[in-house]
Amino acid sequence: MVNLYRIIFAASLLLSALAANASSPEIVNQLVLEGDYENALLEAESGLAADSKNTRLLLQKGFILIRLRRLDQAEEFYLNLIQSLPHNPEPMNNLGVIYQLKREYGKAIEVFSETTVKFPKFSRAYENLGDTYIQVARETYVKGQNQSPSDKMLGSKADLSQRFYRLARENLEPATTTASPSTKQPLKLSEPGTVAEDDSRDNIMDFLRSWSVDWSKMDINAYFDHYDVDFLPSGGLDLATWKMRKSRIFSEAEYIRIRVESIKVLEFNQNQATLSFTQHYKSNNHQETSKKTLMLKRHNDRWLITKEF
Repeated sequence: MVNLYRIIFAASLLLSALAANASSPEIVNQLVLEGDYENALLEAESGLAADSKNTRLLLQKGFILIRLRRLDQAEEFYLNLIQSLPHNPEPMNNLGVIYQLKREYGKAIEVFSETTVKFPKFSRAYENLGDTYIQVARETYVKGQNQSPSDKMLGSKADLSQRFYRLARENLEPATTTASPSTKQPLKLSEPGTVAEDDSRDNIMDFLRSWSVDWSKMDINAYFDHYDVDFLPSGGLDLATWKMRKSRIFSEAEYIRIRVESIKVLEFNQNQATLSFTQHYKSNNHQETSKKTLMLKRHNDRWLITKEF
């Protein structure tokens, strides 16, 4: 679900499906559409090894780094890309998005402002700049309200800025475009919510995607890493027995494919969440479609599974 802001990505992201003779950008496109960002990044880097100046692959790689929340790496990548593509507004816009996601609002405002000056017809930068100001205003009002709960004016402004912010998010869905702002296709990446909630909900979706990808990759250690130390397995199993059973299933399978859909956030706050979804499991010796619920808790800025059923 990155994010609140309109991240600009190569047009290939929303173009043709994977064909038998597909090029690297088309393969990356398909993997991104499937939510397989790790393999999409590997494919993009493989394509760039053969053609280091491929603009579509460069823009795809930057977008994927943001979706993977590798923000420091993405920042360095876009700083270099701005030099490589001086006449393309997308790298500069996305650099501002990175600063916004890192809550470095001063830098974000500076970059978005510079983008509007250098590319005055590039509408995304104006939207992102305005949204950043709204976010800064809201957080400032809320901070003041927390310090002075009796100040009704601060409370009113916090509420007004929050409602305005929600309205902006509903009307300005994230999108991907070509370098020309006249051609755009919507790509819904996040749900409207509060400033803090949006980032946390984004992390939840990234967590779910990472969990399913590591499961499909049969990386048992990475898979276990998604579970809290106090995870309670269903069926009355203790954690050690559950891990032994899972390890045996992984070792006996030649492959595992996990796909999730119809995701619903049933409960959510900054420290706990409950998700439900349809899970499609397929391996060489078992195939099953089932409804699944995960209960999560936040620990040191990470979501971890405490229960699943």
